[in-house]
Amino acid sequence: MKISTYSTAWSVVSKSFDYKGALDNWFTFSDEVSIAVPNSDTDDSAALIAAYAKERGYNVVITRTDFALDGSDPFAYGKTENAALQVCTGELLCQQNLDERMVVSRNRLEELHQWLQSHPQVKAFWVPTIDLYGSRERCLPQPNKKWYIHGRGVYRGAWRGGIKADGFPDYNKTSTDEAITENGDLVSAVPLTYDMSFPVLKTYVDLGFPLVFHVGYLSFGERLDRSLWWREYWERATSGDKNSHPTSVEEIAARETVEHGLPLWPTK
Repeated sequence: MKISTYSTAWSVVSKSFDYKGALDNWFTFSDEVSIAVPNSDTDDSAALIAAYAKERGYNVVITRTDFALDGSDPFAYGKTENAALQVCTGELLCQQNLDERMVVSRNRLEELHQWLQSHPQVKAFWVPTIDLYGSRERCLPQPNKKWYIHGRGVYRGAWRGGIKADGFPDYNKTSTDEAITENGDLVSAVPLTYDMSFPVLKTYVDLGFPLVFHVGYLSFGERLDRSLWWREYWERATSGDKNSHPTSVEEIAARETVEHGLPLWPTK
């Protein structure tokens, strides 16, 4: 069975994305990585990623897109992610961002693929996600979950129920990259665990099931820079909707954190 991971990339230098660390993790469970890079990127992100992939012998497919990530096309983010997805050639597909890492057993991924094959009414899995915060040992108290893993025949884009009457996306309902059908309906998805407590997640990970670590808050300064960009982007893309992206390091640093006690991700 072939496993593909897909992502987007731009501003990898100016926004300090550790694309090398991402690839080194993703290829512990992937046969192929597909990355979409907008032509508007000014950091030569595609060339940098391609050079590192060649150096390490990684099978990375880079797709260039013309979708405008300046807010003028309100659906550009989801379109860019979908461009990376649709060129994947694997049977099981894992969505990751450059500031995310996953710990998972390859055998478990193969079992998840078999389960999807035998339950065609389900298209995706909600995967538990840990927000690391300030250090690799600490995180936000409440884990999240996202539909990172799915089979073929899924699209990424705006849920049609999240589009306002004026034609712009509603930020409170869609970030334009949901897992959807070709008609814009949300796909059916099931969570891989209902108990998100850290002791249960420790057992869950020990059994080889997938857990995603969001590393975007390890550096508060870098996170603020990215958050300000996203804040402005979504205000333009939604025609003025307010969003909750922080506006100061103090605001970021003030959040409560806990020690998670979970094993971290492997790298090649």
